[in-house]
Amino acid sequence: MKLFAVVPPGLEELAQEELAELGLPGTVDEGGVAFEGDLSDLYRVHLHARLPSRVLVRLGYARASSLGALADGVRALGWRRYVHPGQVLDLHVTTRGRSLRKDMVVKKVRYAIGDALKRVKGPRRPPKEAAGVWLRIVGEKAEISMDASGEHLHRRGWATHRTEAPMRENLAAGVLRGCGWQPGLPLVDPMCGSGTLLLEGATLVAGVAAGSRRSFAFERWPSHEADVWSTLKRGTEPLGVESAFWGFDRDPRAIDAARANAERAGVSLALEVADVGDLVPPCDDLGWVITNPPYGQRIGRGREKAVLQRFGRAVADGFSGWGVAVVLPGALVRHVGLPLETVLSFRNGGLKVVVAACIVP
Repeated sequence: MKLFAVVPPGLEELAQEELAELGLPGTVDEGGVAFEGDLSDLYRVHLHARLPSRVLVRLGYARASSLGALADGVRALGWRRYVHPGQVLDLHVTTRGRSLRKDMVVKKVRYAIGDALKRVKGPRRPPKEAAGVWLRIVGEKAEISMDASGEHLHRRGWATHRTEAPMRENLAAGVLRGCGWQPGLPLVDPMCGSGTLLLEGATLVAGVAAGSRRSFAFERWPSHEADVWSTLKRGTEPLGVESAFWGFDRDPRAIDAARANAERAGVSLALEVADVGDLVPPCDDLGWVITNPPYGQRIGRGREKAVLQRFGRAVADGFSGWGVAVVLPGALVRHVGLPLETVLSFRNGGLKVVVAACIVP
């Protein structure tokens, strides 16, 4: 199958690296990474990859010079592998340049897929969940894809308790991979919120696969191989490794949320209510301090500077030789007072942010 991992802008090369580690070399393309694989490979990506937002199966192309030509092309694709007769369709259409009207495209494509499945025998009651179909029309060419993921892949299934404006899990995974932290090194988050950064690191080290606690759209496909999926999921439970992850936050509710999420994920985090200005190394080994500090509406504009300065002083005073990384709008990085350099950039909560990192002098 021709597959496409949709990736947050800025993380494409890291996602390409991650897929290569799974034995699936790919090519960075607009919006993500294109690669090839069989059904088992598709399952492995959903189980283990931490950076994609969703994975699409590229079914093929159709001429979009007219609604009739589009319908003919759509009808010829292999829908019986992915859609049950009578199943509701959730169509996502994007267009570029002069093209057909979206509402007419949705209507015509829905009818065309229904026509293609008329003679296919299916269950009396098709899945109640809709099948996601994606069309990207550029000029007179339409690219048609099937959504293999369903719910957004950053939803791991263990972060049921949230604080205000948490970072998405796949962005947190990108931060850890992009800044230089390596599994096995201690990780400290002094403004941990509900624990997203710590949970990404701890589950990775403990062997808890990113997709082991949730369901996916492909599990409802007619072509789904349940025995293969079940076999791949075995062995994705926690390894029981000793915790090297510490989280602090001045808000007791945030610590309670992080603790509940860690318990659901099956990993151990050392969590404590504490102010960022009181931060000291929790262990003798060198590691990383990585955090997504509050900024903007999360803390009130104008207060970021004082918090970042206190954080920077605590790190400078006690963490010589440690790595440090922050996720912040670029204009705020200088307030930390450390020789931070930008290693990554993306959008978080609609705002452009950078990951700035260094080794503490």
